This record gives sequence, C-alpha cells and structure tokens, in this order.
Amino acid sequence: MIASLLTLLIISITSCWLISSITSRCSSDHINSIIDFSPIKVKTEEREEISNDDGETRTTVDTTAHDDDTGGHDDTEDDDDGHDDTEDDTDGHDDTEDDDDSHDDSEDDDDGHDDSEHDIDDDIPPHAKLGVDPIYIELFKKAQLLSKYDYASSHQHGKFGIVIGPTEANFRHTLRALQNGKRISSILQLNQTQQGISTKTKKDLKLALMASPEHVQILDSCSSYMINQQPNKINITRFKEKMSDAVIDNLPDQYELEEACRLWANGTLFDHTLKMKDAPYTHNDNHTNLDQGSSKYWLKALGGYRLAPYQHSLFLDSDSYPCPGIQKLFQLTDPEDDSFGKYWQLPVSGPADLAIGIEQYAAWQNERWIPGDKKILSDCTNFAERNTGAILFNFQRLLAHTLAQFIPLVSEHIYNHVATPEQKVTNDQVPFRVALYLFRRFQPDFVEHQIPMHASCRTYPGMDYAGTDGFLNGMYPLQHDGKPCKDCSCTPCLINHTPNYPVTIGGFMGWEKPLPKKLIRHSQFSYDDTEDDYDGDDDTEGDTDGHDDTEDDDVP
Repeated sequence: MIASLLTLLIISITSCWLISSITSRCSSDHINSIIDFSPIKVKTEEREEISNDDGETRTTVDTTAHDDDTGGHDDTEDDDDGHDDTEDDTDGHDDTEDDDDSHDDSEDDDDGHDDSEHDIDDDIPPHAKLGVDPIYIELFKKAQLLSKYDYASSHQHGKFGIVIGPTEANFRHTLRALQNGKRISSILQLNQTQQGISTKTKKDLKLALMASPEHVQILDSCSSYMINQQPNKINITRFKEKMSDAVIDNLPDQYELEEACRLWANGTLFDHTLKMKDAPYTHNDNHTNLDQGSSKYWLKALGGYRLAPYQHSLFLDSDSYPCPGIQKLFQLTDPEDDSFGKYWQLPVSGPADLAIGIEQYAAWQNERWIPGDKKILSDCTNFAERNTGAILFNFQRLLAHTLAQFIPLVSEHIYNHVATPEQKVTNDQVPFRVALYLFRRFQPDFVEHQIPMHASCRTYPGMDYAGTDGFLNGMYPLQHDGKPCKDCSCTPCLINHTPNYPVTIGGFMGWEKPLPKKLIRHSQFSYDDTEDDYDGDDDTEGDTDGHDDTEDDDVP
C-alpha cells in the first residue's frame, strides 16, 4: 500500500514538472516569435575612399548585412552589448555626460518635442489598440526593440542629405538617378544668397545613391574599360568579357553606359553610395501587381529607410526632379532652423518626425486595407495615401527610426498574409499608408507634416488618368504665350514627380554637358555668375526664353 502511494506521488511530481516545463517553453517560444518574426539585419560599413582627377573624394557604404538577433542580449550589469542598462534608462542609449552618439538625450533638448511623457517603451494607449489586429501590435513592439538596438549607430554620416533610389534591375533607373544627382549637385553649387531665405549650402547638404551591387559594380568599372583613356568612351565588348553574369544581366547599352560613366565621375558625384543587398523580408509576388514592380523590390525600398545615412534624410525617387530652393524642405524637420515660419504654415508648429506629400490618387482602394475591425477603424478608409516619391525623415528623433523599422514589418505581413491573388498589392504606397496610419495611432507624440502639393508636385498634367491635374491647380500655370509653365522659374514646385512632364531649370535639365551659363542667367534666382563660375562652359547665344519649346519634348 505504501509502495503504491509512493509510486503515485512520484508520477504526480513528474507530471507537474513536465507540464511546468512545457508551459514555460511555450511562453518562451511565443516571446521569441515576436522578436524573431523575421531576420532583421543591421548594416556594416566598408568605407572606401576614391578620388578623381580633381582630387575630390567620395565614400562607398556597403550595406552588407549580418544577422541581428535582438532577443539574444543578457542585459545584466556587466553585459557587453554597448548600452547603459541602468534602472531608469528606457531609450536604449547611453545617456552619460560623454555620450557621443550625436543624439541629444538631455532633459533640455532642443528638438521641439517633450520626450518625457512619450518614451519609446511606454505602452500603446489603450484606446489606440481598439479594433487593431493584434499582429500589428506585436510588430510594433518588435520595431521598438529593433530601433532601441541600433539607433545609436545609425544615421551618422551627416546632418542633412538627399538619398536617391533605391534602383535595380533595368539600368535606366540608375542612369536617371545619376542624372537627378547631377541636377541636384548643379542646384547646390548655385549661389542662393539673394533669395532672402536661409538655406543649407552644398557644404551642409550631402548626396547619396542607393542602388543594387550590380549597378554599383558597373559604375565602379567605368575607368577600367575606357578606350585609350578617352573620356567616357567605353569598350563595351571587353567590359562584357570581364563581368559576371549577374552584372551582364543588368548591363545597359553603349550610350547609357557612357552617359552613366560621365555623370558618375569616378564616384565623386555622390558623397555616399549604398549598395543595397536583398531585403531580409519574405516577399510574395503571387500577391503583387508586377506591373509596377516586384514585392522583393518594394520590400527592399520600404526597408531602406532605416539605412538612411543622414539624420535628416530626404528620399527621392530617381524621377523626382528638384528645383532650386529644394533645401527649404529641411526647415520642416530641423528644430534649429529659425526660418520655419517664414516659408511654411502648418497645423503643428514644431519640427516634424516625418514630412511627406499626399498621393494624387489619395483614396484609391483604401477600403481594402483596413488593419482590423472595419467599423472601429472606419477612419482608415479616409486616411490618404502618401507620395513615397519624396519623403523626409527626422532621425534626430527616435520615433522616426522606429517608424522606419515598423514600415517593412507591416509591409511584409501585408504582402504575405493580407493580400491574396485576387487582391494584390499595387505598389509600396499601399503598405506604407497602413504602417503610417497605425504608427500615428500608436504614438500620439509623433508629428507628421504634409509637404504641400504645390511644393512636392505629383501629377500627370493634362492626362485623363491624372488623379490631380497640375495644369488646373496651379502647379504649372499658363504663361503669357498660352502654354503651361515648364520651368522652375514659373512653378512653385520644389520637387517635380511628373514622369511625362520634365521641368527644366532655365531651359535645361541640369545634367547636360556642357552645362550652359544661360541656366544661371534665366533661372528665377540670382546666382553667382562670376568669371570663375564653376561650370567653365561655353556661353553661346541662343534661345533666351528659358523654355524648351519643341513639340515632342522629352527628358534629354
């Protein structure tokens, strides 16, 4: 009898131990499923200084990735993860007096926001969770962990900068990015001291290209395959013999290659070049409208914001062409710029975490992508789609970096678990809108400024399919000759995202060679036109009206 009781007792204890172990393991696995939902990778940098004949240098930043196991840190007192894990520290940064992470963590910071009540580790307000699919709350918490982990080491290559891209596949996209880079470089070199508005100068504003490794390899090989060192004359046959199949698949034709090599100028056109590796997210082309791009490409683009090299990073599509004055956009996010109120009037007077314009098809199919209960989240249907062709992030604020981590996580979920073969994702703006809607809901302290549509112009003017018509709403007003404006001198647009309507600067696109001084003479601003003008070009007589009046005008 006693033996039977002892046996029963042993079985009971063993069963309890097994149940406890399994329960504990399940709880642990559930937490890890939140942290390790997808393998996020953090960039490592290979910095290579390259000089051209004029002594100019540029830096290549390789976004080669390594596994980032955000759940693998033991945050004990003697941990070595590089963070100060004091009891009161919740932002993931070392807030000691000698902090050198270029982020202002002091109580009296001057970023225009009160960071005391809305710390990144605060819970989402209870009312903000109502009706939201729980998976998005888990993804938000994961974005917080990722942001906390790598924020201090991110965005360290300058305060202000423009990033063009990402580009891949068809090399014409990278050629367009090079042309746009040359246009921006030309704008930044022009003297703007007589505008009456304080703007960033070329010294302050940096320029980066984000492109596939294959495209960067093509550009870096330009000087190796010149014919007898003739400027920009490439032996394309020899070029093909030496390149890998992956590069040859992306190889442009002779004209495109030589034009790209001219603009590339041994890499000195850009301050930084980011080689974009495959995004560490699961893509699904069965749920994607491939007319505008693959899910793999869109996830790479949506995941690229977190790799921005600058604290204030303006991302531009390769065909989003700026006008002189583009620097004024940075007043929207810069807490130290005293000119904010002189140029912009916005509902919130403080600096933005994100500045972006509204897409021309603002409400198209929004009702298909509500992230939860359709009745409770009914306002999501009217939450306008944004124009991702021009986005300005303020990474001086941790909130912006967390958003940059949150966007690709939401996008990956939508591509794989919300979209279907019957309801496909059209482009990157669909998941971006959902992520931004949720982030604004979850983080009340987050500030978004709208870039007015007459500053960031996204339109197909004069076309029946245009969502917003730039000929009708003042983007490109009629001129005295009865023709719509087609030059920076007569449009308020600081960015022209108008694929079928190229807008010139004084009659030129800004990347021609040679760059005529009439570009300077006929622009709306007063530039420095001294004898030592930077362009060193022939100023021949010619058309002086500042417009390209050919019937079949297209991008040169």
